[in-house]
This record gives sequence, C-alpha cells and structure tokens, in this order.
Amino acid sequence: MTAMPRAVVLGVGLAAVLLCAAPGQGQESEADKRATIKRIAGYAALIDRTEAEIRRKQWEYRVLLSFVLTVGILGAASAAAQKFEGTKARLCTLVMGVVISAVTFSTNALFPDDHRALKRNIDRARHERDVGKVVADSADLSVSTEALLQLEQQVQARYAAIVGALGPDPKRASLTPAIAWAAAPGTPESAECQRWASAGGLCFSGIGRSLYPEQARQNALQVTVDQASQYVARQAGGGRLPESFRDYVERFARVEEVYPSRELRSGREFAYVAILTLNPRFADPKALAASSTEPRTIAAGDPVLIRGWRPPAGPSSPSAASGEAWLRIDGQELRSDRGAEAASSWVFGKRGGTRGPLQNGDVVSLRGVWGDPYVTVEPDGRLVAFRGPAEATLFRLDKRGGSPADLIREGDAFALVDSRSGRVIHFDRGRVVTGPPADDASTRFASVLVPRLSSAGK
Repeated sequence: MTAMPRAVVLGVGLAAVLLCAAPGQGQESEADKRATIKRIAGYAALIDRTEAEIRRKQWEYRVLLSFVLTVGILGAASAAAQKFEGTKARLCTLVMGVVISAVTFSTNALFPDDHRALKRNIDRARHERDVGKVVADSADLSVSTEALLQLEQQVQARYAAIVGALGPDPKRASLTPAIAWAAAPGTPESAECQRWASAGGLCFSGIGRSLYPEQARQNALQVTVDQASQYVARQAGGGRLPESFRDYVERFARVEEVYPSRELRSGREFAYVAILTLNPRFADPKALAASSTEPRTIAAGDPVLIRGWRPPAGPSSPSAASGEAWLRIDGQELRSDRGAEAASSWVFGKRGGTRGPLQNGDVVSLRGVWGDPYVTVEPDGRLVAFRGPAEATLFRLDKRGGSPADLIREGDAFALVDSRSGRVIHFDRGRVVTGPPADDASTRFASVLVPRLSSAGK
C-alpha cells in the first residue's frame, strides 16, 4: 500500500517540475522572437526610407536621358545644317556645337553612370525593396526562432543590396572622409585610411597586438568596429549605446584590408592593421533614427573580449577606448594595463558545457581562447590563467547595469564573484585581483563579441 502513494507523490512532483520549467523556457523563446521581430521591423523601416532615394534616382535618370536625347537630336541637326551655306547656317551650327559640348560636359561631370546602368540600378533597387517588404511582412510569432533569424538576415541582405544599387551619396562623399578620420586622429595608419576614404566611404582603422597572430588580427578588427559603432551611435543621436550598432556595423561594413605591419611590431608581439569602410548611407541620421537595433546576447561558448564597463553618460569618442581596461593574459597573470589593441579573447563556460544565453546569477568558468588556460584565483587574491578545467575557479555573474532583463548583452555591466569565497574581481592599477564585495567602477565589467567580419576584401 505504501508503494502506491509514493509513486503518486513522485508523479505529482515530476509533473510540477515540468510545468514550472516549461513557462520559463517558453517566455525566453517568446522574448527572443519579439526581439528578432523588432529588429526586422527596424530594417523594414530603413527599406521604406529608401523610397525617396529611389525617386531621386528616377529623376536623375530622366534628366540624364533628356541630355542624351538632346545631344543626339542636336548632333543630327548640326550635321544637316552643315549642308547649307550662309551666315545663319554657320551660326546655327556653332550654337548647336556649343550646346552639345556643354551638355556632354555636364553629363560626364554630374552623372557617374550612363543612363542604361542607372536604369538597371533603379530597377534592381525597386526589386530588392519589394522583396524586402514581403520578407519583413512574413515575420510572425508563430514561426520558429531559427526561421525568424533567417528572415532577419534576408531583410538585412535586401537592405544592403538596395544601398549597393543606389551607390554612394554624392552630396556627402566629399565631406565624410574628413569627418570619419577626425573621429580618430593621430594613429600611425592615417595615410592608409585616407587612401581608402578617397572612394567616398567612411573609413576606420585600428591596430592590434598579441603574441598570437590571429589574436592581433582580431584586436585590430575590434578597434575598428568599436570606432565605427561609436560613430554610428553618434549619428543616430546618442540615444543608444554603441554596442547596439556592433552587429549593424559588422553586417554592412567592408573589410578593405587586414595586414601585418613590421614597422609597428615591438618585441615578440605581432602587430596587425585593419582598414574598414562603411557606405555613408548606412550612417544616415534619419535612417538610423528609424532603425531598431539592440545589443546582442552573450552565450556560453561565444568568444568575447572583456573590458571595464562604460557608463552611458561617459565619453564616447574612440580615443577614450585606448585608455580603458581590457582583460589580457600576461604570461600567467591577468592584467588590465593596456587597451583594446592588446586584449585577450575569452569564453564563458557553464557547467557540463551547456550552451545558451548567459543570465544574471549564472555560475561560469572563464577560459582564454588561445592555449585554453582557465582562470584561477590564487590564495593571495591574484588571478592567474594557466591551469586546466579541473582547477578552474567558478564565478557568479552579477548583473549591475545595462539592459533591463536578466540576459547578459553586449555592453551590460556585470561583476564576477568567486562562487566559493564571495570575493569580487576588480581592477587594481593594471592588475586583476579579488577583493571584498563592492560595487564601484573597478568591479564592473562588460563584454563584446569578437568581431565576426569576413577576411580582407570581402
């Protein structure tokens, strides 16, 4: 008789656990879907705003076509007038020749493409706009999260195709190189960046250093993406953090070149220079104001870079990033005495290798990407990174600022708390150590995903 009640109790307990767990997973999936649909709606708004530019290009096509017809008609008339003799015939021929020369010069100076190429670009932009609207309208909560992410990529690809078809904005092409370069003056690769900016795009450059060539390359890309994201955030009006535009920049920017530099190399460290350009249309303030972008979530297993947290009201100039504390491995110790150009890549790991978004309260390990060293807290409070997973210290993520939800997103402030002792990691004059529980600028970290840009010349 006692076996039956025990089975009933166990069955009821198991059902309660399943019923309680299901809503949490469903709510998380629902929130991810709504966030994706919000981003799709933002890109759809950007696509809608290209209608005015398409109309302007249509007007340019009509003007260019009228110039071509004018040259053709006047050319035929001039040839016919040469058959006649007399002062009036010669005067008419001279006038028509002058008009033909003036119209031809205006056509070559004002219109980079001929009327046929311009018509093809307009038709392509209209087609991509129509398809993009259809794809964006098909987004619905009833489809899976994976399907929504695919729809988001399709909408972004359509928007990029529209901008590519419309070409550079002639009204701002001569001004934007100087504006973009003014955002990061004095770097050694300025001449290289100005060479790329001559094509009419926004140019950003950065240097990365590391004992590992691939890490130096990633750091160079990180510096350029950080500069571009901050510039785009300023263009958008400053209402959103630069981290909100990192994914935007990585999708629409072009990596012109990433190359090792012998002149900038010091000691055993490799030095890489990255050159990144962005079509000025992607930094249009009106279009950015209508967009809906937000920082990406950080998941266990994602390669990230970790730095000190930037307060929302703090300076957003790219030059400020060089003085920030970025976690790096120096020998066997963790240090924070250099900027983003010398940072190390990290991976947060959950127990059992479980993947998924990181949330407030998660207990994680911290592992360096190159060489797989796990971070361990020494008895004297120092943090070292050279031991294996069995000796790794587990840290609790304590979210302390940024986005309102529990998910950890790019740029969110969090503290790393030793799960055994309760001591908190903090910066101390270039070193990274543990100390008593506190909540100040030295204990707040933020993470960003390692840039996922394609190789040079994509």
